[in-house]
Amino acid sequence: MYDIAKAYDSSRLYDSTSGWFAQQKNDFDSRHIYFGNLEPQPDKKPLLISEFGGSAYSVPNHHYTKYASYGYGSCKNADEVTTKVWEAYRKTVLPVIPKGACGSIYTQLSDVEDEVNGLYTYDRKVCKVNIDEMQRLRKEIDTIMKQII
Repeated sequence: MYDIAKAYDSSRLYDSTSGWFAQQKNDFDSRHIYFGNLEPQPDKKPLLISEFGGSAYSVPNHHYTKYASYGYGSCKNADEVTTKVWEAYRKTVLPVIPKGACGSIYTQLSDVEDEVNGLYTYDRKVCKVNIDEMQRLRKEIDTIMKQII
């Protein structure tokens, strides 16, 4: 698929393995790191944190399955999820932006089937984080980026 995609549009960057089973045919040093520190490797491809974070919080009546749930860690409410998102950014992402990390993808935008680690519920009706705090986080990222550029 990498070869097909590159032949179709070679101007785009492709993450062909998304953190697992690193291959030569990939434009990134793609890593999944859910809770931990990370150090870019200067002799490798650009660092993409292709999955990180993902604290579990199941909102009653807004999930796919009633009896099975999965996520990294466990939260009791939106405030706790918000705190965990901030912690994941502070520990994993923010320190490596000035060192060359080119992107990060939080796990995940919304719950997916039995995974309850999204920022929104499975039905997309409930936001599980404090929006004002997420906007404050975005401003912190912008501040770091302005120092680099």
